[in-house]
Amino acid sequence: MADGPLPGTMTVSNPTVEAFAMYPALPVITVLGATGAQGGGVVRSLLCPAQQRFAVRAVTRKPASPAARALAEAGADVVAADLDDPHTLRRAFEGAHGVFAVTNFWEHLSPERERLQARNIADAARDAARCATSSGRRWRTRAAGCRWTTRACPR
Repeated sequence: MADGPLPGTMTVSNPTVEAFAMYPALPVITVLGATGAQGGGVVRSLLCPAQQRFAVRAVTRKPASPAARALAEAGADVVAADLDDPHTLRRAFEGAHGVFAVTNFWEHLSPERERLQARNIADAARDAARCATSSGRRWRTRAAGCRWTTRACPR
């Protein structure tokens, strides 16, 4: 029998979750605002070992901050992205099963900027969903006026 993880499993090198060193690869949830109150609460809930059903990709502008390092120690994959930069959001959403999104209006007090950030989030999530569609047939979005629409995936 070969040493190492079985196919379809991943090894966690984080000592705080060493008891879960080998388990089936989990679907990824990307959490924006991961070092803030709302996003941080979502990350901590998703990482609860007793009920962990998802791997967590914690998104922050400052991955070297103490709060981001604490999330990494808890088992999250911490990545850098900025709501004002759609390209960083697309990279953060790649391969994710779902996204928890939150903006920080109080940082800039600009409704226009918050709308632009929300658009960036929606566009990046849509683009990531297009890329993740292995069959390339259909994808669904609710961004269009709160109606579900189904379109051909433009591959």
